Amino acid sequence: MLPILQNKEHKAITIYRKTFSDHLCNDYRFNLNTREISSGTRSIFYYQEENSLLVSHTDSSKVHVINLMTGKIRWFDHHSTTVRSVVVVNHKIITASWDGTVCITDFNSLVLEMVLTEKTMGRCPQAIVSSDFRTVYSYSYDSDKDPACTSNTVREWSMSDGSLNRIIRLPGEHLRSYRCGSCLIFQGKFYAVSNSGYFHVIDCATGKIVHEYRCSEELQSLCVIPLMHIILVTGNSGNIYQFDASKLKLIRIVKAYQNKIMHIMGHPENQRILLTSGYDGNLKILQLPDLEILSSTEVEQSCLWSITTIGNMMITGGVNGALWVYDISDPRNVIPKGKIHVMDQSYAYISENRSSFYTSDLNLIKVVKADTNEQAELQFGQYLANSRNNLNVIRDLFGLKDPEIKSSAYSNREMFQIPESFNKTT
Repeated sequence: MLPILQNKEHKAITIYRKTFSDHLCNDYRFNLNTREISSGTRSIFYYQEENSLLVSHTDSSKVHVINLMTGKIRWFDHHSTTVRSVVVVNHKIITASWDGTVCITDFNSLVLEMVLTEKTMGRCPQAIVSSDFRTVYSYSYDSDKDPACTSNTVREWSMSDGSLNRIIRLPGEHLRSYRCGSCLIFQGKFYAVSNSGYFHVIDCATGKIVHEYRCSEELQSLCVIPLMHIILVTGNSGNIYQFDASKLKLIRIVKAYQNKIMHIMGHPENQRILLTSGYDGNLKILQLPDLEILSSTEVEQSCLWSITTIGNMMITGGVNGALWVYDISDPRNVIPKGKIHVMDQSYAYISENRSSFYTSDLNLIKVVKADTNEQAELQFGQYLANSRNNLNVIRDLFGLKDPEIKSSAYSNREMFQIPESFNKTT
């Protein structure tokens, strides 16, 4: 058997290089270095099978796909305006847009495979897939094109050939000009809420409405907690409505916010924990069954449209564009970890203390002195940014492990010589 050869010299250089740059970085921090403003975030979806984060925007029709394991960023642009929801099922990306279409895109190639729409279909904030992956349901505001349409519309499309199988006009009337609503599927039932104030339950097999409940406010979003057979509905006055999915009975109403609750979801690893984001820029974590508020975190002073989780990390984003990452291992003590900035063709993650980062484009990073925020000398700053750009910063943050992929830091990239004029003590 041949002996295993180890490059001890290269290993020693790598360790020395890391220790040297660690020492130099003590007095420096990393900031975003760009005048480009990231488009507002509208929808965030984590596709666990491919370790990929998908992001759509309020001010752009692009959808970005970031592989958190490899660090690569891709994008596609199949809609004519903002994409309001993104989901991935069986390597098919389903996107719903304000342009009144639902697009199905191949995850690997990002090639557009199908467009679902018809002439009377208005703005489409959401599309979901049935549990057997055969049907796509679109939810749209058809009053955009037909003023006589008093409520929102659900369409049932074939996933195989894109044919339209059924149209369901939701009963009720719009409470005002503002449009909102959401839908989900659970155990053969289609659940929908809208700005009419109605919560409808529809039998997926027949398309018939089997239950309805009217609230005194416009309804924004909903989620299901399968383990407890609970449906939770959020309203634009800050209320959360808790329903028993088995008996279709209202259990309780809790006032959680003073304004709209934009998104609600159960924690994938602890179904007694609820995650919510608000129009007021706050995140609130609640506990079932009593909907006790465990923590409230002010993220920014503008609408937070969407949230998702990766393990015990929660990611949220909204009007200002940045993706905020929080550690929610302890729901009563939410810890900020950093921000992801998604630009048109690149992105950067910078940790909360600004001491570590990863970026797909080093031009996005500016090195500054920690005490004065003064920009570092150009060549020295380039050296620090080059040597500290570390993919493991992201992989470790989200607990992603793959021994076949090596860190991008401390590679054989050019090491800039530190100018003789540089004096670290000054």
